[in-house]
Amino acid sequence: MLVERDAALSAARAALEAAAGGRGGLLVITGSPGAGRSALLGAVAELAERGDRTVRVLRADATQAERDFDFGVVQQLFRPLVAAATDAERERWFSGGAAALVRPLLVDAPGPAGLARAADAALPGLHALVAALAADRPVLIAVDDLQWTDRPSLRWLAYLARRVAGSRVLVVATVADGYSVAEPALVEEVTTSAAHLVPAAVLTPAGTHAVVVAKYAEPPEPACPVDPAFSAALHEVTAGNPAALMSVLHGLRGRGLALVADAAETVRADSHGLLLARRLYYLDNQPAAVIGVARAIVVLGEAADPELVTEVAGLDLLDYKHALLALDRLGLLASVEPPRLVRGGVRVAVETSTPVEERDRLHRQAALALHDAGRSAGEVADQLLMVTSGYQHWETDQLRSAAEEAAAEGAADRAVRYLRRALLAGPADGPDRARLLVDLAVAERGVDPVAAIGHIAQALPDLPTGPDHAGALLAVPFPLTMRSPSVSALLRAGASGPDPVLVSGYPEMVLRLEARGRALDDHDPVPLADAVARLRGFDEQPLDSAGGRELLAVLAHAAAVSAGLPAAEVAGLGRALLAREEPAVTHAHTAFPVVVTAVVAAGAASTAEPWLERWGRAAQRHDSVGQRAVVNAARAVVAAGTGAIGKARTLAASALDVAGSVWPAAAISARMVLAGIAVQTNDTDLAHRVLRHDLDAPDPRVALASLTARALLDVGRGDHVAALDKFLVCGDRAVRYGWANPAVVGWRVHAAVLHKRLGDVDAALALAEREHAAAVAWGTPAVVGRALRLRGMLGEGDEALSALRAAVESLRRGEDRVELSRALLLLGRALARAGDPESIVVLAESDRLIAECGASWAAGDRDGEWAGPVLVIDSGGIAELTKAEQNVVALVVRGWTNQRIADSLGITRRAVEKSLTGTYRKLGVPNRAALVEQWKALAPDEDDAAR
Repeated sequence: MLVERDAALSAARAALEAAAGGRGGLLVITGSPGAGRSALLGAVAELAERGDRTVRVLRADATQAERDFDFGVVQQLFRPLVAAATDAERERWFSGGAAALVRPLLVDAPGPAGLARAADAALPGLHALVAALAADRPVLIAVDDLQWTDRPSLRWLAYLARRVAGSRVLVVATVADGYSVAEPALVEEVTTSAAHLVPAAVLTPAGTHAVVVAKYAEPPEPACPVDPAFSAALHEVTAGNPAALMSVLHGLRGRGLALVADAAETVRADSHGLLLARRLYYLDNQPAAVIGVARAIVVLGEAADPELVTEVAGLDLLDYKHALLALDRLGLLASVEPPRLVRGGVRVAVETSTPVEERDRLHRQAALALHDAGRSAGEVADQLLMVTSGYQHWETDQLRSAAEEAAAEGAADRAVRYLRRALLAGPADGPDRARLLVDLAVAERGVDPVAAIGHIAQALPDLPTGPDHAGALLAVPFPLTMRSPSVSALLRAGASGPDPVLVSGYPEMVLRLEARGRALDDHDPVPLADAVARLRGFDEQPLDSAGGRELLAVLAHAAAVSAGLPAAEVAGLGRALLAREEPAVTHAHTAFPVVVTAVVAAGAASTAEPWLERWGRAAQRHDSVGQRAVVNAARAVVAAGTGAIGKARTLAASALDVAGSVWPAAAISARMVLAGIAVQTNDTDLAHRVLRHDLDAPDPRVALASLTARALLDVGRGDHVAALDKFLVCGDRAVRYGWANPAVVGWRVHAAVLHKRLGDVDAALALAEREHAAAVAWGTPAVVGRALRLRGMLGEGDEALSALRAAVESLRRGEDRVELSRALLLLGRALARAGDPESIVVLAESDRLIAECGASWAAGDRDGEWAGPVLVIDSGGIAELTKAEQNVVALVVRGWTNQRIADSLGITRRAVEKSLTGTYRKLGVPNRAALVEQWKALAPDEDDAAR
């Protein structure tokens, strides 16, 4: 059915009447694709056949696929007529004159040579044939899609259009707006000869409603009322284009959609998919400028402003505007500024239909355009990432700049992508490639430190000695240095005999190389003693340079583990270092964090806490899970040193789960903390957890943590002999390592208690005396107080009471509240046994202090208190959660919904809900809000992430 075509049909009827009266002419029907041009042409043909005068109708449908066939349209027009004619009719039409010249073309089957001869005679010959036909009766020549007509036929139509004014011939042709035209000059020549121009306009809302009503009244649909809101939605999504309307209606009818207002949203949601194939088909047939603008918009993405689109597409502003109008007519342009293609599969379809070579060219052109427009290096690099071949030198430089920009923003993953792509463009070998590998390794340290070491190992042989070579060594994530023996050897060599070029021009590098070379040997008594001597030998400590501070941190650590200097000196140096050094995410890759162990051992743990909090915030901003694990492990060491035992367990467990073998510094520190907590709490499960994360690393803490955990398991089995043996091995290892400080390795406390339990009191007392002497030599209140507490546990009567009083007195001057509470508990028990009423006050203070630490003392028995009162950490610790549960909670704290969490973690929403239910039970909280508060209290670094 034709709706809202009355004016067009009236014009056609008038033209037919005029032609029948000898006033022939040309009528051109125009319109956008799908506007109903072909349907209107068919209606004109029907009018001609139904009229009072019999009109001969000759019809041809030009197609894009056939426009290379010479005289294709001419033969469509005349061959059916000639084939159906009688011999007499053919004789009359071709009997003489110019018409006889085209007889071979229309009657015979000419080959290429015949077509060539026919071309010369076609114009007058075909005109003569039409005149002969019109002598019998009026003629209607109807040509659909004139823009795709082959060139010889088009030349003849242009010739004919100028000569039909005084004949009984009406030529009606349709022309689609905006299509690619092979012969634009000839098409224009035809259309400008038209006496009548009839536009096939889009439907109005009323016309759309009429079509919908009519189509839904057709079988098999029963006649039913159509809600105006339903048809209004159809008009909105199709813009009144008849072909688009019919496509959507055809798709919707099969779904049994009710024609009510509520279905309007379904129409809007589904229409794009129903129209996609049609729109893309029309796009494929557009002029190159239109296709070019569509591709440029896709390639530029969010950066697609008019100036950039015109530059990428290679158009001037006028051509760009025309192309944009064509895309809008096709329904491919979203109604936003700057221009965007409509949602759905259009972007993907345009992208995938673009040949690879053309896609590369467009992305490279977009990169140049963005660069010239002053856009960020990242925007330019994102375009270069899409190019698959033919990189140029400037592109490699741009990718490196983008990587620097991304790293400064904390987006290490993007920096890695840029640099990995830049490697494809750079040289295959040599110093330039080596420097690029080093840049890549620096970017990878936060996301893939193992790969970083591999890339630096590749780069080193091609780098010249001097700053380039030293810089590559310093780019290695220091905690993983031992993974590469060649790198370790080079660091040691650089520390012992630095390059004269570096000494004269790069003193900062010399200091850093020395720091890391010495840190590699922090488990050997001779290098440790040399490090202490080096620290003593400074006339003025190099606190004003970052390299100097890193070296001093390593030397302070050496002095701490070996007890080579008094604790007060180490603490003072540690405070000075932390005050001067601004925490940064890169500290996870240096040796500087060993200063934390030094200040904790020196009894100044609280000094490190603010510094670590700032370091944690820096790691959060860079969104590096591994680096947060390093920070959390260090925070766990500090928390254990101040008696925040529940917090220490939570932080250490979290760090251990995340770190694995990729971040060994975090894993080793966390294991050491958890091993100590396991002994204090008699937690064999925690001991097993420590052992499950066993590491193959030449760090003394690896062996010491494992021995401690295994000794606890022996105690749990009642095998005190085996447990004692393991603690004695700890002592032997500590001596072999040069780790003489009881603040770092407190093995004698446990060994002495086990000696006494096994009946060897003399051995127990001897160890206690040695522990006390070492503690006094070191000089921190916590270590001295613990040694005195041991003497009180081993002694009897007034001697034991005196030792416990002295222990409490010493511990009050320190930071370890758990150790103070333990000493108070033992003192209170001793006073109670002596009948001293002071015991009530002392025991109350012990309870108060341990409660502030988030713990309590278990009701003891002789077997349970094998090493002193047993600590019980309050329930609700995050350490009780699985890694998967912790991941879910961390995202809940950020304010994410369950669905967003599921999408991010690649699990179902139901799995998220089940995880949260288990978490509520384990933490003893009733709902989501309470969970967030609990988590913030136990893990404040996650609170930072939420903010």
